Amino acid sequence: MEYQYFDRFYSRTSVQIFPSFDFGLTRQILLQACETNAAIRHCVIAIGALDKTATTQHRGRVSFDSPDWSANASNHHRIAMKQYAKAVGIMNASASTSQFNLRDTLLTSILVLCFEAWNGNISLAVQQIHTCVKLILQWKSSRGSISNPGSSPQPNVVESELLLIFDCLAIQVTFFSSGDSAATSRGLHLLGSAGRICFGSLPDSFTDLKEAEIYGQEILRQGILFLMQHNSPEKYANASRNVISPEILAEQAIITTHALRWRHNFEKLKKNSAPKFVTRYTKALELFMASNYTATATCLSNDETVHDFYTDIYIQVVDLAGEILNELTNDFSSSDLQASKYSFDNRYILPVLMAGLGCRNLSLRKRAIDLLLMYPRREGIWDSECAAKMVLWISGLECNHSENGYIPGWARAAGLVWTTDLETRTADLRCCQRITPLSDPVEKQTTISW
Repeated sequence: MEYQYFDRFYSRTSVQIFPSFDFGLTRQILLQACETNAAIRHCVIAIGALDKTATTQHRGRVSFDSPDWSANASNHHRIAMKQYAKAVGIMNASASTSQFNLRDTLLTSILVLCFEAWNGNISLAVQQIHTCVKLILQWKSSRGSISNPGSSPQPNVVESELLLIFDCLAIQVTFFSSGDSAATSRGLHLLGSAGRICFGSLPDSFTDLKEAEIYGQEILRQGILFLMQHNSPEKYANASRNVISPEILAEQAIITTHALRWRHNFEKLKKNSAPKFVTRYTKALELFMASNYTATATCLSNDETVHDFYTDIYIQVVDLAGEILNELTNDFSSSDLQASKYSFDNRYILPVLMAGLGCRNLSLRKRAIDLLLMYPRREGIWDSECAAKMVLWISGLECNHSENGYIPGWARAAGLVWTTDLETRTADLRCCQRITPLSDPVEKQTTISW
């Protein structure tokens, strides 16, 4: 029985949950580690059993920690919990006796946070990310700076692909931490510590997918850093372009210009490649680059109508997300299984959320909400139901003032922020909105749960 779950993890679960850029390396690292590390081996078995739980008779469920579920848990889930308990016991027993090994610690932590986040204990999963980000920063600082993005200062100690996973997770943590928190500061520091490719070296065309991915990941990283540092609803609420720092505007222009160049180069690469080149991975990369471009281009504006200029790109984002999810579902349509509902990296939840919030085309907004609800998933610590309820709330506020299906600029909600209690899976949402064309904005707030 243990072998069946182990084989499931290696041949199926890990293929779906690890980031698209990984190309199977982390799976191989984990397989090798299982031979010498019992805790990692039991974690792998536990996650394989959890995947079996999630993809058989319980198709709509993302979490498995509620009281009603615990009373009727399947045998697969009971085995998952038993194997996980064994792994934790081994970790605790060896903590005081074993010499510290960063690679094994990160591998174990990846599996722990995967199990906890998938099972429903988001709060503990976030703690794991915080701990690992801190460890990675300490390790990097002891070995000097890094010249290439996403690279490891000592690949023989910790592989670059392993560090890139935590780059993805650090991005997510910053969205769920207050802007001035130590966790946010460390997350931004980790993203900044990865180094930077000189944008001037972006070629006029890409030779292959790997080159496109390298430049794409760097543009994404710099765009996300820019968003986290400057996307403050209060900071630019009443600012015009001539009072925003020229340095900030220049940085925004550099990132958006190169994002557009990347998109142009990628289109050329697709046209010059075999039909099989267009895969879920290439679509996911396009999806994120499009979303990153619109987010960076609009984040300094105090006028919500700026999003109307990017409607075509928002449509592309939702179209690509729908294609990816349909293909993922069709891959399993001939069996009694489903695609895994968990992955480490952002895949479609965050881009669809941003499209749903930014685009005021009512039919597109409905499609975005439907995608988030029809395909329940958890990506890192992002939950599709949480994202759907955020868009639903904003949509409800704005539709109260729609004029023949159009949301006028004065009625658009702005400055959405949230504070999240991941233990109870609730979030307090706040935004500002005018009640009439001439009134001052008033604060709106609500609480959602998922």
